[in-house]
Amino acid sequence: MCSKFGPPEEPTLTGNINDMTEGVAERLECEALNGFPTGDLRWYINDQEITEKDVFNTPNTYGRFDITSNITFNPTKDHNGIRLKCDVLHETLQSGEERSVVQIINVKYSPRDVFINQSPPNPVVENTLVTLRCTADANPVPDHFIWLKGEVEVGNNANVLKFPNINRNDEGQYKCKATNGIGSEGVSPVVMVTVHFVEFRSPENVILTKSIGDPVQEGERLELSCTSGGKPSPNTFYWFQDDMPLPNTNSSQLLLESINKEQAGIYKCEAENGVLENVQSNEVDVIVYYSPEITTEKTIDSIDEGKDASLECIGIGHPEPTLKWYTSEGIPINSGGKISIIETTLGSGQINGTLKMSLLNIRQVSRDDYGVYVCNASNGIGYDVHRINLTGLAKPFPPNDVRIVTGESETTALTVRWTSGHNGGVNQWFIIKYYKDEENEEELYSGTVKETSDVDYKYQINGLTSGIAYYIRVISGNMIGNNTSQESPRARGITLPVSPQELGVTMEYVQKAQTLSVGNLPEYSDESHCLQLQLHNGDKIWYNWMCVFENQDELNVPDGVVEVQATYCVESVCGDASKAKKIVPGDSPSNQTGLIIGSSVAGATLVLVIVALSVYLLRTSKTKTGGNTGKGSLELTSSNGANVGVSNPGITTGDAPLYAQVNKDQKKTVPLYAQVNKDQKKNVPVYAQVNKDQKKNDEDAYDDVENYKNQTNAREQGKKNESDGRTVSPEGLIYQTVEHIKSHPKDAPPIQTEESTDYAELNFKLMKDVKK
Repeated sequence: MCSKFGPPEEPTLTGNINDMTEGVAERLECEALNGFPTGDLRWYINDQEITEKDVFNTPNTYGRFDITSNITFNPTKDHNGIRLKCDVLHETLQSGEERSVVQIINVKYSPRDVFINQSPPNPVVENTLVTLRCTADANPVPDHFIWLKGEVEVGNNANVLKFPNINRNDEGQYKCKATNGIGSEGVSPVVMVTVHFVEFRSPENVILTKSIGDPVQEGERLELSCTSGGKPSPNTFYWFQDDMPLPNTNSSQLLLESINKEQAGIYKCEAENGVLENVQSNEVDVIVYYSPEITTEKTIDSIDEGKDASLECIGIGHPEPTLKWYTSEGIPINSGGKISIIETTLGSGQINGTLKMSLLNIRQVSRDDYGVYVCNASNGIGYDVHRINLTGLAKPFPPNDVRIVTGESETTALTVRWTSGHNGGVNQWFIIKYYKDEENEEELYSGTVKETSDVDYKYQINGLTSGIAYYIRVISGNMIGNNTSQESPRARGITLPVSPQELGVTMEYVQKAQTLSVGNLPEYSDESHCLQLQLHNGDKIWYNWMCVFENQDELNVPDGVVEVQATYCVESVCGDASKAKKIVPGDSPSNQTGLIIGSSVAGATLVLVIVALSVYLLRTSKTKTGGNTGKGSLELTSSNGANVGVSNPGITTGDAPLYAQVNKDQKKTVPLYAQVNKDQKKNVPVYAQVNKDQKKNDEDAYDDVENYKNQTNAREQGKKNESDGRTVSPEGLIYQTVEHIKSHPKDAPPIQTEESTDYAELNFKLMKDVKK
């Protein structure tokens, strides 16, 4: 059972944090859910703790606590743009582990610190350009201005009051009022404008003009012209950009061949003719539209899984750029769920453009969040992109190819194998759990395997129950966390059943009556469990007979069976075999003598039959696992057509019955082949005999060839003929697989070895095709 001790989830902030007004108190709330035991929440303003707060720990339906804290916040202009933070304080948090939420406060406040900047400063010369510019500290920026001379309104709306040709009557005291819809208006201190004048002066009427109107797009050509009257005519001109003199410019024209954004600004010229003072022209705004530029330099951000990430993108452009986020595949990213996008204007001006910042915040980063994030800035003139790679330590990926190693199953143990997935950037481990394939079974812990340099892993689970199906699950984890059971793959396996003898099953085989009795068989509700009976007829080969699911009084056993054994199976997984008790009644000596004499007479009267080396089915590399790739099949029948092949193709002969059996258990590794004794052919069918001189050192390494008297024996022999045939290579040493064909090509040589060796011949005309 999982412990309920643990820290709460990441906290969340609610309240009017992004739209406060100075002097208007706001009720803010911080909440962290599902912690145990109780905990605390702490508030900070720019790392300065707020101590006046309420904290509540409320039990929830999960048996854990939801922590809630409230504060009453009185915003001022000084709070605008600073960080508000809520931290979780909990005893279950690891050392250095932090769970917090941070937001930037936005406070609206009325204009203050209103000032008037005069250009040029006092005293000003009559008939020159004089500019009064009103500035104020406010949020939002003031959108309405009123200019007063004394107490008389002389201008409104614009923050600039211009006197293109100031005269002596314009001298006086000026002030401006600024409003932004928040609170009261701001009023500047009084500025005294002093005008100096003379009756006659030169030069005069200095005028600055542009070759094209506003705005100018970056890369275009712009020409500024400065004209002036006077006597004598001005012969020297000086140029200014934002009141800063431009070097190496003394002509009446200023040519900007391929203008760029750095050349945007307020321009004016000054004419000089050597008489009295120099005279300045009017001011001209040069507005340059240019493609956005992203100034963010950070390209990699490392955030561990479970923590919050904030990706920053800052761009500038004119006109104002639009900042958008995309995945590396070009899919737009919008606010929603664990993602929030906050956009802020850092600066804006009619001449220089707009500077903006976009923050992409990802709450509780998971491994699925890692990757490249693309910020795109566009404004109709052009665009710029910036890529940030979010990386960090994460939970590992689940293991792959989890499977049971069937060849290593035991009665009380199963072996599971798997390959590791990506470890999340740090060493991982694997937790092995298991449970029975039954309803409401509890998942049990077996052990943990540490990551090594290998990719493939293997683990044996011991202490299991025999003949039971289990699910085994492999859960990967690391210092960041473990995958859930739902994420982790599982494999199903069955432990080997114990032998029937260990189960207490009784089996008695009465050979004379050819009957089998089975008792004490366990009872099961389905047929996934069975007792697999196997028969043996004296040729050293056991073959499956039938499955029984309940006790049997007398089962009729086929003729010729010498022994019976059984293995207990669960869904085709079978354990060790146990032999049935064999009951052979004692016979009197006379009966035994009669049996021997009768057998001898019968044997003397048998007609010689041809035993030939049969051509069996093609056994390819795939058929070694039980597959059958033959396109057709031949069945072994007796001379009267009776079918003696049960499941594999054999040979059909004509008038003479022909049954050849290869005892595969006796082949082993010693090459052998059958040789025809042609001297014994005479008037009877050819039969094959084993050349025992070629057996070498293995007494069992030869083909058993048997003649069978009647159809019944032939039928039983066909059941044992369940393997592909073999032939001898030209060297007479290596067995080769012979492909089964429906008909032998005309005039084709039979199966043979080299010329010096006699060969066995099959009568292909007597063969017939049998389709299954």
